[in-house]
Amino acid sequence: MKFLHCYVVAFTALFLITCQAQPTPTATEPPVDPRADEAQEIISNVEKAVPDIVRGTDNSYYRAVEYAARDALMHFPDDPRAESWKWKLAYYAILAGDTQLGNDTYIDLINTALNSGQVNIESLPSWFHPGELTEADGMIPFVLKVDNIMTGGDEKKYLITVSSFPGGSCFLVVQSFREYSTFLIYDGFPEGGFSIFSYDSLGCTLKDLTSDGNDEVVLENYKGGHVGSSYLRVMDISVVPMKKLPFASQNGENVFVQYALIKDFPISSGKILMRTVDYAQNCRVSLEKIFKWNGNEFVPVDMVFQADTQYAPLKECLFWAISYARWVDLDNGVKIIDQAIRQYGPVAVDEHDREKLDEVRIDKALLYLFANHPKGMRAAFEDMIQNPSQENGIWIEPIKSFLNTYKTPSDIYRACSKLVACVSHDSQSCSYQAPCARRAFEHLVENQFKSVPLSSLVENLRSAGVDIISTGWLDLDYDGKDELWLVIAPPDKMENSTNELWIASGYPHGISIFSDTPGLQGEVPDFQVEMITSGEQFVKYSEYWAFLWSRDDVTNEPVFRATIFPKQEYYNETMDAARIVELRHKLQGGAEPYELYVEYMNLKKRYDANPSLECVICYFDFGHIAELVGDQKTAATMYSKLIEHFPNHPLAILARSKLGK
Repeated sequence: MKFLHCYVVAFTALFLITCQAQPTPTATEPPVDPRADEAQEIISNVEKAVPDIVRGTDNSYYRAVEYAARDALMHFPDDPRAESWKWKLAYYAILAGDTQLGNDTYIDLINTALNSGQVNIESLPSWFHPGELTEADGMIPFVLKVDNIMTGGDEKKYLITVSSFPGGSCFLVVQSFREYSTFLIYDGFPEGGFSIFSYDSLGCTLKDLTSDGNDEVVLENYKGGHVGSSYLRVMDISVVPMKKLPFASQNGENVFVQYALIKDFPISSGKILMRTVDYAQNCRVSLEKIFKWNGNEFVPVDMVFQADTQYAPLKECLFWAISYARWVDLDNGVKIIDQAIRQYGPVAVDEHDREKLDEVRIDKALLYLFANHPKGMRAAFEDMIQNPSQENGIWIEPIKSFLNTYKTPSDIYRACSKLVACVSHDSQSCSYQAPCARRAFEHLVENQFKSVPLSSLVENLRSAGVDIISTGWLDLDYDGKDELWLVIAPPDKMENSTNELWIASGYPHGISIFSDTPGLQGEVPDFQVEMITSGEQFVKYSEYWAFLWSRDDVTNEPVFRATIFPKQEYYNETMDAARIVELRHKLQGGAEPYELYVEYMNLKKRYDANPSLECVICYFDFGHIAELVGDQKTAATMYSKLIEHFPNHPLAILARSKLGK
């Protein structure tokens, strides 16, 4: 008996499907497509082409292996080597920064192995394959760890951690009778792919912090290199989909744990608490926080600021007290500043040190001011006048002017415009500082003018004392609703300071205002707006500076991002590469190639019209999607263009194999 067996052959530089009669395979001799050997050889050749010298510095090599493995799986999903290709796909996708694909592949491998009886939970660590061809310097293999999860129900649950350095991911495995289901809890692998310069790490710890008889997963994720940030999350895994448990709002923001470690989990009154330590960068300064679950959210119950003043000089490190204080609630912010002043007061050896102490005391008063606590603000400022850290210091007269001006909340900007001094760090020069003018401007809009019509904002701001130089209207969204731009002058005493450009939106929930741009030279910005995608605009307003404007797809809230890349071509390539990653995920998720082909080809038109644009990922994926739908001419053109423009790129190895070169 014979059947039709289809396989891929190389023809005119592309994979084409060919069918011919083949003998029926026996049960012990599964059919092996003869062209699958070529796919395996391509994977091996591309993988071996990854030189040790670029491991961890150029993840495009990893992407080439990822693409080769993906290609083999798409053309030969039933080949006996398909599982080994999946291991390589997961491994190299993560190294290349395509972490969603890598994690999805690990989930598929784990589910298949457990549900087929190939392996049991306890044996997963020894069953796990990193996926790399050979061990090499600079590459640390991935490892898998299993932990039992305490639950209050009948289901068995397990925490699976796949980790390396840098990064990692953790998964939830739920066993119901004999069926296993695996879910991603958190992806902590580096978004930009593996790099020897990355210190990304992920800790996944099981603790019952809510005292409900179910473990939560405490996620401790550091992102960055020598400079970076740590973020703390607690996940409720008792339900699927899992939920991120909230932290108490701190000064209008979520609790931010920077450069942090979870120190321990102390027990108080039979409940497990969580103690974190925030370490300041380049200073021996830290902030310990203890959090407690109150039934609705995690609230801070204690905070302790510590400075090793011998190795954390006042001039360089005292500012951390201000940074920490602004990220917490009023009571704890005041507590942090008081602790810092007590520790640094004895080591303030000169007038510059003592004026630094006064700057911190000013910030204590401002904590009260922006928390709408005017009595506390006035008491803190009056204490500075009566008991200054520096006698006859530079801040005494500005503070008096502030207090004389501030009578009601509507005076906040006028008063802050008086709080200006020229601060010197030596006897040679000084620079003007206004500790609260900018914050007062934002506070006015958010707390007093948010609900007024956008057309009335300029008049209201001027009546509140804001010196507005110029204004205008611009439809940044192309939706028929103009946004307002305004240029404001700095406070009068701030000599040689530049103007500030602000952008205001009047919807969807009142006025929102944005400015994260360098100072504006001149009084009127030179706007040049170009639509990048249907939802995002690139707005250049001076010779060197620009910002990106869009709206959230769900909430319609405006999103403002400053950028130092005013070159439109660069941004187009960046956005196209990001969009292609999205389309690739859809393709890998089972979407029909024909459904995505049109969108791919629309992106391709920009590259046809502007040959100066170069995006190696774009060229390869244009060719790949065309190949899948049978558009052989476009596929060959794109692969050839990739080789022409990027002859030494790792993806060129794969493109040449497709073209038979």
